[in-house]
Amino acid sequence: MDVLVKRSVDADAWVLSDRLGRDLGLITWVRQGFVVRPVPDTALSAVALRPFASLDDAMAEIATHAKGVCELSAEPSL
Repeated sequence: MDVLVKRSVDADAWVLSDRLGRDLGLITWVRQGFVVRPVPDTALSAVALRPFASLDDAMAEIATHAKGVCELSAEPSL
């Protein structure tokens, strides 16, 4: 499954969805790094609940669990 990452109106969050627009969770910025907060019972449920050093690292982990690509969208999430 491919995952799209869109910047949220909240400057410290990115919204995760699949290509059909289904909600898969969030990536949030905390002082320790970027944390993936998946929606329960989705393909991302097994993503490590730990801070990642960069947004790219978090997206790479997401791609591994989704068995697809994880790409940053230029279009912000409303």
